[in-house]
Amino acid sequence: SPHEGGLLQGIVSLYKPTQFLELGTLTGLSAQYLLEALPPGGELWTLEQRQEQVSIVCEIFSTKFGKKLPTEPTFIICSWFTR
Repeated sequence: SPHEGGLLQGIVSLYKPTQFLELGTLTGLSAQYLLEALPPGGELWTLEQRQEQVSIVCEIFSTKFGKKLPTEPTFIICSWFTR
């Protein structure tokens, strides 16, 4: 929600981290809020277990960011699988 996104961005503004590791991407909404608050040169790594969610998030982000994932700050989405 916008309130939770504002809280995330407030925390980022307060502590000024340059790197984030997000476990569980789902639709990438929190990743978008974090990316908007990270400084240039910052990195967001997000891990998602389900490959279909990775595809969905990449599509959402390519639409939002003009057919390419953002590079400033860096956005990296990885999928990992359990056996």
